[in-house]
Amino acid sequence: WMIAAMAPRFKGVSSLDETVALIAFSYTPVYLASIISSLHPSLQIFNLAAMVYMLFLFFKGTAGIIRVPAYKQMGFTITSIIILFAVRLVISLLLATLIGGFRVVM
Repeated sequence: WMIAAMAPRFKGVSSLDETVALIAFSYTPVYLASIISSLHPSLQIFNLAAMVYMLFLFFKGTAGIIRVPAYKQMGFTITSIIILFAVRLVISLLLATLIGGFRVVM
């Protein structure tokens, strides 16, 4: 939702359906690599390769799916990745706190 709302600031199309399609399209290699790397610890290199490929697909998809102009594509990609990382961090911390596996020591 946040990436779709941010798209018009980068002269892109603000469509939740297209944003979900872009994220699903770019995260597919990560899902497949996590399945492959769960087979044996030595296959963890697939995760790194999938993350690099995910960034490439996301960058290329911003022009094709969200229709962000080429001169704003890098800024949109970097901002989106920061947002996705922050959301994932918050969700991970929330789940870890609820499950009890994470304790904050002050």
